[in-house]
Amino acid sequence: MTDRPRWWLIGVAALLAALFLYQSIGLVWAIGLFVGSMAALAAYRFYRGRKSVGVRCLTCEETLPSTARECRYCGGTRLQRP
Repeated sequence: MTDRPRWWLIGVAALLAALFLYQSIGLVWAIGLFVGSMAALAAYRFYRGRKSVGVRCLTCEETLPSTARECRYCGGTRLQRP
């Protein structure tokens, strides 16, 4: 087996979820829920993009991703977490 996602399975699951949601709460509420979810996702992505979350290397002062364990520029492991 490969580690690739099975997109057809994800698509079928999403289609079934949309169908069950439509049948249970109606078209207007399903569309409202979808639009609200997309707006919340966009707001979250905007918030995370503006908030600088990361670590700084104490050796070369570079900003790194928050999951970094060592500096990719100088190789140092002295990192300052926020």
